Amino acid sequence: MSEQKYCFTIQLAATPIEIEARYPATKNFCRDYLTDATAVARVKLPQEKLDWEKAYLTRQNQSVGLGAKTYPDAYLETWAAYRATTMALVQQNAFVMLGAAVAVDGLGYLVIAKKGTGQNTHASLARQLFGPDALMLSEEKPILKLTQEGILVYGSPWDGRGHGAGAAGVPLSGVCMLMRDAANGIERVPRTQSYPLLVPQTYHPTDPQSMAKTLSMVDTLASAVPLYRMSCNMTPEAMRMACEMMR
Repeated sequence: MSEQKYCFTIQLAATPIEIEARYPATKNFCRDYLTDATAVARVKLPQEKLDWEKAYLTRQNQSVGLGAKTYPDAYLETWAAYRATTMALVQQNAFVMLGAAVAVDGLGYLVIAKKGTGQNTHASLARQLFGPDALMLSEEKPILKLTQEGILVYGSPWDGRGHGAGAAGVPLSGVCMLMRDAANGIERVPRTQSYPLLVPQTYHPTDPQSMAKTLSMVDTLASAVPLYRMSCNMTPEAMRMACEMMR
């Protein structure tokens, strides 16, 4: 008896991607991004990819001193879908950044930081400060897409809170790198100094060709969008300062 498959198409960064899943939970996880559009890329999620995710999570847990955990295959498949679709997006001139993205007055702002610095906190503060004018696109894994009109920023199903608001992209107007500090300050980062800040916050494909293309897109990002480095003490005033500078 053949194993049941669940095929559906999601639209990420204006790119329809068909997913062949083994669990209906994966489709439900992606429900805010489902589309009837004809797919331009297709990905499959065999058991081998779920096993890889399990081994990866085990290594991550061990690296921070956590004990063994059991992960259902349905959960592992959502992460396998993330990795597979991210690889497919690279071929469509799009890549994933690790950070938080918010839209204000039709323009997108990306906040990046080392893990634990507080990018999600600052994205939430931006939404509170701008009220109904602010739209949370993604709190964790926004997608940047290179187009003839510029770089657009989108959300994804793996956005941290399941907002679904980032299905439509907005022009990326600025990137802010957060650094914890007792005092507030913000400065424009020269393009020549941007790589050490941007590259670690970029999803790294496993194959060399896709990685090379990703680095090329990061180079375009550094040239096309201003990058700021901000030291902050995690107060609303800190976010207001960043928004005023980037706008």
